[in-house]
Amino acid sequence: MKKQKRWQFFLIAVVVLLTFYNILPTVLFYSKPLKDPVGEKQAQVIAEKAAKRVNSLEDEALNWLHSYNKLLGIKSNSISLDSDNPELIHVRFNNAEDAEKLKTHLPRAGALIPFVPAKLSLVPSASGEKPSVVTVQRNIPVHFYPEQTSEIFQFTAKRDAMVILLLYTTESWMIVCSKSALQLEGFLKMLST
Repeated sequence: MKKQKRWQFFLIAVVVLLTFYNILPTVLFYSKPLKDPVGEKQAQVIAEKAAKRVNSLEDEALNWLHSYNKLLGIKSNSISLDSDNPELIHVRFNNAEDAEKLKTHLPRAGALIPFVPAKLSLVPSASGEKPSVVTVQRNIPVHFYPEQTSEIFQFTAKRDAMVILLLYTTESWMIVCSKSALQLEGFLKMLST
């Protein structure tokens, strides 16, 4: 029988350590009780994290536009969110040529962003708008304020004593949808008058 060499022992030890290192996160994840229902405090924490992730898309869009301008070799004066509508981003240039260059290349590049809520597109320019300003539209038209998450997100338990609660039934969703449709119909009538 051949004698085992020292480097073989170290190789086996490294492989075993890497295996444990790769398996450990899975073991830790499944050690948590997965069947426990989500409580109201945990739901509030999840809602706050979701709001922060949505708000972080604003900064990512601004950084993406700054980087894209640099890639195109154009320099913008400012890139800022619209104060009234967080869906819109205004990019201001010194000259109209740089704005036209961004207008020609942005639709394709913005559509190629892989994460759908982060996609960007151009807003059709109005007749009175300056030619050196480009307005870009984000897919998420909201900004969440941390103090309002309890008002925006609503927690409800899915089951109470093994009975499915009203919020999770099909009828309640139909009621919500029909109310929304009536509100939309009233809004459209108001616009048409």
